[in-house]
This record gives sequence, C-alpha cells and structure tokens, in this order.
Amino acid sequence: MNKERTVLLTLIVFVIAGCTQQDNAGRYDLPIVTDRIDPVEIVESNNGAQDADSVPPQQPAEPTVIEKLSLGQAFAIARRHHLELKVIASQMDEATGAIMQAGVLPDPEIIARTESAPFSGSTAGDAEYIAGISQNIPSGKRLSVARKVEEQKKKKLSVELRAKRLEIRTQVQSAFAQASFWEQAVDVHAGSLGQAANALAIAQARFEAGDTVATEVGQAGIETQRIELELDGAKAQYLVAKEKLLTAMGNPPLRINSLENMAQSLSKEIPSLDELVANLDKHPLVAVAQAEYDVEKLRSNLVEEERKVDLGLEFAYRKLSDDRDAFDVGIRIPLPMSSRKAGRRHQARAAVRTAQLRSRQVRRDVEYALRESHSALNRSISAARLLQDQIVPQSRKLLTEMEKRYEAGDISMTELLPVRRDATATRLKFLEALRDAMDARAELIASMAADIPD
Repeated sequence: MNKERTVLLTLIVFVIAGCTQQDNAGRYDLPIVTDRIDPVEIVESNNGAQDADSVPPQQPAEPTVIEKLSLGQAFAIARRHHLELKVIASQMDEATGAIMQAGVLPDPEIIARTESAPFSGSTAGDAEYIAGISQNIPSGKRLSVARKVEEQKKKKLSVELRAKRLEIRTQVQSAFAQASFWEQAVDVHAGSLGQAANALAIAQARFEAGDTVATEVGQAGIETQRIELELDGAKAQYLVAKEKLLTAMGNPPLRINSLENMAQSLSKEIPSLDELVANLDKHPLVAVAQAEYDVEKLRSNLVEEERKVDLGLEFAYRKLSDDRDAFDVGIRIPLPMSSRKAGRRHQARAAVRTAQLRSRQVRRDVEYALRESHSALNRSISAARLLQDQIVPQSRKLLTEMEKRYEAGDISMTELLPVRRDATATRLKFLEALRDAMDARAELIASMAADIPD
C-alpha cells in the first residue's frame, strides 16, 4: 500500500514540476527593458511605500542651446524625444509578448481521484486510485491562426508608428513655419522702427531749424510708437511660437536662439499630382486602414476556427488492488448541441465589412487632401516667388527713393508713411506666403519616401 501511494505522489510531483518549469522558461524568455526610467515616475509609483516629502526634488537638466535650428534638426529631435512615438514602440514590445503566447497549447490538467470506494468494509483498501494527466488539443488551425492575428497586430502597430511620425512631422513643420515667420517678422518691424526713428530725428531737426511744423514731428513720433507696439507684439508671438515648436518636438530640454530661414523651401521641387496619387497606397494613413482590415479578416478566421470543438486526451495510472495495476487512456469530445459562438461569428464578419469600408473612405479622404494641399502649395509658392522676385524689390526701391526725398525735404511725412507701411506689409505678405508653402508641403510629406525614413 505504501509503495503505491509513493508512486502516486511521485507522479503528481513530477507533473507539477514539469508545468512549473515550462512556465518559468517562457517567463524568462521575455525581453528585458533596458531603457532608463524617469526618477519622477518611480516616486509617483511608490507613493504608498514612502512619503513623497522624504524624496529630494529632482533638479531640472540644463537646456541645450541651439544657435540656429534647422527643420531637419527639428525632425530628428522630435523622433528621439516625442513620447507618443515611445508609447507605440512600447506597445510593439507588448505585441511581441502576445506573439510568444499565441499558438501555445493549453496547460495540462492533473487527474487524481478515488473510485469505487465502498461505504462498508475496507474503504481505503478496496478503492481504486487514479492519477494522471489530461491535455486539451485545439482542433483545426486555431493555434496558427491565433499567432497570425497577433503578428498582424504588431504589423499594424508598425504602420501606426509610421503614421504617427507623419503626424508629428507635420505638426513640427507647421510649428517651425509659424516660429520662423514671427522671427523674421520681428526683423521686419525692427527695421521699420529704425527707419521711423531716423525719420523722427530728421523731423525734430527740421522743426528746430524752422523748416517744418510741430505736427510733422508729432506724426513721426506717433508712427514710431505704433511700430514699437507692433514690434513688441511680434516678439511676444515669436516666444509663443517657439514654445509651440518645442511642444511639437516632444518638449526636449532645448533653448533655441534662432531658426533657419524659410526661403530655401522655394527651391524644393514640387512632386507632380499624378505621382502623388499613384503612390497613394504608400500613405501611412491608407496603410493603417489596410492593416486594420487585415487584422479583422484574421480575427474572423480565428472565430471560425474557435467554433470547432476541442479534443481532450487523458492518460492515467489506476491501482486496482495491492497486486494489480492498470492504466487508462481516453478522449473527450464536446457535443455541439447549440449554435456555437454564432454571435461572435456575426460580429467578426461585420467588423471585416466595416474595416473594408473604412479603408476605402480613408483612401478617398487622403486623395482629396493631397489634391487640395498640392493646389495650395502651388499657389503659395507662386505667390511667394512673385513677391520675392518682383513686388518686394520694387517696394523696397520705391521706399528708398521716398526716404531720400524726405531727407532732402521734397516730401512730407504724410506722403512717406503710406509707402513705408506698404513696404512693411509687402515683406510680411511674403513671409506669410512662405509659411503657407511650408504648411502645404507638410501635407505632401507622406508621398516623399525619403522624407519619412522607417
């Protein structure tokens, strides 16, 4: 009797030990995260363990100074610092674990029971003791399809990462264009202020010499104050625009002193509309919608596989008596007496149709946006080139001549002011056209493969 019980207990211990080792092996195969964790996150996650007042405050890092930030540098910094990109990368790491888990057989079950134990007589001696294991075997291709579903989910995340890069890049380019506009607007107003201050000095000298009236000096002084207000407003807008640019870049510890000039964007070649439409399937947003359709299609296949019944295998040792041993082998097959997962089947098929329709709609929306942005880019660049090549030089030439005539006393301040204001407005109009061109070009980045590296 003791011998058989020892064998039974030994068998149970071996089964449990085997299951535990298999679980540990899978556990230690998981990737180890080596990224540095922000100390602030550690403090916040351990509020229950220790008082936050006992933790010394973290000293903010000294910002890195960038004398002249280029658009390419802004893109590179955003890719390294933006938390939304890191979130998707972390989700891809989670998907790797899901792939490892998918396609694995269910854990075996231990069988240990007593059978045919009489109520009278030797209950323990006359009973039959059974010990063994039971294993469910999924039928069909359920395990392989489940693994394909998780692999497609990870592929979808990689496409979403590309789409998020496009979104962040568009935001960075738009914020860069806005900041660059206000930086150059500050220079324009500063130049106008210098001209106004010079005109005020001339008016005061003339008034002291008796060559003009006091209203001329007052008019020059008012114009100087008006330009000072515009300059202060432009400086304030420039500071706000730089903060928005840093936010679009992921709030890196930087201090930007100046930005690259936007005028070089006029020299970049504009891709043809036919080329953009031909490469529409490469657009990240279209690719995300297609990846979502592929995931739903595989999920529908998985639901079909899950409708198939599982096969259960059993193997057990049976003790009949002190001198008689035996073994049991059997199978278990569920009887599908009712509609098996009919609701999930209907839901999965509807989800496939929804994803397919959404994919078509996204493609149409992207094509419309590309056509609209392409037209806006052509208009903005044409306007900027016209202003740069003809209108701005002519306005500057006219202003120079009028300034000389004013200094010579041939015209009054009343005649000079409209020309000066028109010259300032023309230069600001040129900067606005450059800003609009950068915004429109940002919408076309997805079709330029070299602009969005993987």
